[in-house]
Amino acid sequence: MADPAQKSPIHSFQLPPDGLLKAVPFFTVVSYGAFAPSPTSVAGSLASLFAPAQLLRSYILSQKTFGYILWIVIGLHGLESLYTLSLCVRHKAPFMVSLKYWIATVIIGFPVWMDLHRRIKSGKKVE
Repeated sequence: MADPAQKSPIHSFQLPPDGLLKAVPFFTVVSYGAFAPSPTSVAGSLASLFAPAQLLRSYILSQKTFGYILWIVIGLHGLESLYTLSLCVRHKAPFMVSLKYWIATVIIGFPVWMDLHRRIKSGKKVE
């Protein structure tokens, strides 16, 4: 049986087209909900800036829950980045390409490693 690393090497970094569209809004809402100050600690003119966070906290989730979600996402991104790194090593991607995939997975998460996995599978089908 042939070595999978010789069948589908990854030579270049490719950011998934929908990766940022999924990750940025989610991370923005969660971090905004987790880190926005309470209404009593905000000065008058800044209170309106954090009003949406107060609305989210009062009707959807508490600040503590937003914090838990944020830490869970950070932990999952860490695990996903290890999986991405293992894919890059297994398929003998160059160091800089592996580093880019690792950093992108730490920041964006599953869209990066799903796209990398898809690229590896499509490379195997071509050959």
